[in-house]
Amino acid sequence: MLVSLELAEPPPPGGLGPFALSAPGALAELLQDGGFVDPLVEKVSIERRYPSVRDWIGETVDLSMMFNRVWTQLDGAQRQAVLAAAAERTRQFTQPDGSLVISGRCLVAVAEA
Repeated sequence: MLVSLELAEPPPPGGLGPFALSAPGALAELLQDGGFVDPLVEKVSIERRYPSVRDWIGETVDLSMMFNRVWTQLDGAQRQAVLAAAAERTRQFTQPDGSLVISGRCLVAVAEA
């Protein structure tokens, strides 16, 4: 979202980020390269709930160093633009009361050392 608003540069290909290990086999390979054996990777459904888009953005500021770095440098108008873009992008997850229910999947792994 920050990139599409021209407030941040896109991450380099193959760089770090929330989807860096999303390619099939990437997490298992990383575990094996780290000396673990017999890695088992499964996708687990998750659901995140937020009272509002502003609360979702607040959590993102707290959890994402990249997002935080940009957010703290934005002026009021730019922050409002981010909030408006976030509201637009999460419209399908917005409940009648304005809360958000965002479903997704995460990778969970177990391996032997």
